[in-house]
Amino acid sequence: DGLYLSPPENVVEEEDEKNLVKIISDELPEGINLTFGGRYSHMLSYKKKNYALLSYGNKLLIKGSSLISRAIEKYARNFIKFCIESIITNNLENIPKVYLNLRLDIIKHAIPIVDLCKTETIRDSYEEYTKSVDSGRRMRSAPYELAIKYYESKFDVGDRISYYVTGNDANVRIFESCELVDYYNPRVPNENVAYYLKKLEEYVSRFEVFFSPQDFKSLFLTEEALQFPVDEIKILNREVIYEEEED
Repeated sequence: DGLYLSPPENVVEEEDEKNLVKIISDELPEGINLTFGGRYSHMLSYKKKNYALLSYGNKLLIKGSSLISRAIEKYARNFIKFCIESIITNNLENIPKVYLNLRLDIIKHAIPIVDLCKTETIRDSYEEYTKSVDSGRRMRSAPYELAIKYYESKFDVGDRISYYVTGNDANVRIFESCELVDYYNPRVPNENVAYYLKKLEEYVSRFEVFFSPQDFKSLFLTEEALQFPVDEIKILNREVIYEEEED
């Protein structure tokens, strides 16, 4: 396991930090050893094993799928990364405008379909999938339903299916309202605007823990955010208090 800590104020340089780790390690019980694994200028802690680190060379390292994952759409992945960078450096002034512009791009069908789509890998054969669905062991899934629609039973395990969500209702059943990226017509855009706006709101809700309700609303929710004095927004520092165990 890794341990992240802020050293005393008189420990500044990397060599001093390494010496501190060695001193602490030498005092620990036998069998417990500390090694120096790196140093970072900032840390954003989200959930257990979900955090972001900013190196002294301004390289961002994001750990854990609760903050960001490869499974989400590219448009959301890029925006979440931008928000993490903005929060970890306490540089919030561009968040409202970028968020509102992203919403407008979704509404105007201005986001490339490759940034809205998901790509999933077929893990089960046609026979395994249909048998599981018919027996009630699993729900219908968009990539499989599209593979059956266009390839019948001829798709293979390992095939990758890129698709997007269609329709007008934010709460559609995706396996019923989806289309292959290959069949998207930019002249007649049919991506589900309501769905993608709702997904964007779900993604930004991950940042609620870092702000007061009013500050969060000012950053992410309304056009009024553009007139709100962003420099007055404060990132909350939450102290973790451990209760002592009773004997």
